[in-house]
Amino acid sequence: MLEVGCNLGANLRWIASGVAPGPVWGVDVNLHALQRLRRAVPGVRPVAAAALGLPFGDRAFDLVFTVGVLIHQPPAVLPAVMAEIVRCSRRFVLCGEYYADEPTEIPYRGQTGALFKRDFGGLYQKLFPRLALRKQAFQSRAAGWDDVTFWRFEKVRA
Repeated sequence: MLEVGCNLGANLRWIASGVAPGPVWGVDVNLHALQRLRRAVPGVRPVAAAALGLPFGDRAFDLVFTVGVLIHQPPAVLPAVMAEIVRCSRRFVLCGEYYADEPTEIPYRGQTGALFKRDFGGLYQKLFPRLALRKQAFQSRAAGWDDVTFWRFEKVRA
């Protein structure tokens, strides 16, 4: 299992605590966060890398996922980042991101060009027709999330 954009590893801590059997990997560009993750969750295998060039072979993981990462990818590179995620997945792709019917740029911490909402699930389906949507869900602020839509896809044979 691989999380792309794991940061300090909040998701990986939960997964490594017994949810997922087998190796749990996390990729991020923030070296400080990866060092903290390595100390906090010894079972996780952190790797310094960008989402645009994942250093793994094709179909290396049963599941590759993002939570709050695709929203920070500029529109010009987003399809290539998604292609890397799909390439590294053997079976499942999961993403949890902010949703908007139309691509929408949102100011983020006083910056422009840093956060983009869109229908990420629809874009996955458009770009990768061999991904079958298996589940879509919404987690609200009331549930402890930040109004995040989740999509779980499975690779299907042609």
